[in-house]
Amino acid sequence: MIPISNSAVEFMPERKGLNDKVFLALTYSDMNNKLTEWVKSSGLERTSKTKTHDARRTCGALIWKKTKNIDTVAKFLNHKNISETFKYLRKFLGDTFDKVDANEIMPDITI
Repeated sequence: MIPISNSAVEFMPERKGLNDKVFLALTYSDMNNKLTEWVKSSGLERTSKTKTHDARRTCGALIWKKTKNIDTVAKFLNHKNISETFKYLRKFLGDTFDKVDANEIMPDITI
């Protein structure tokens, strides 16, 4: 579960269960369009559309950076097989992700 601010909760529709979707009317395409818009408005330059999976990869990389614990990343991303997590991080961080100083790759962000 991801903690959100009280002001964000005010905009959420009523939910029946903990795992219910928050924004029922949004399609996957809608979410990617909004995410792309937010990235552009932040001043970041990308040559391709930003997708929700980009956020997932970034989250995994930030957890690895902070903990250097592949098991923690795998659990957070709900990977059943640790080899999937290695593949995931290598694709995002490069072939030598486990040998690189994470502080040189990612900014210092508190999780």
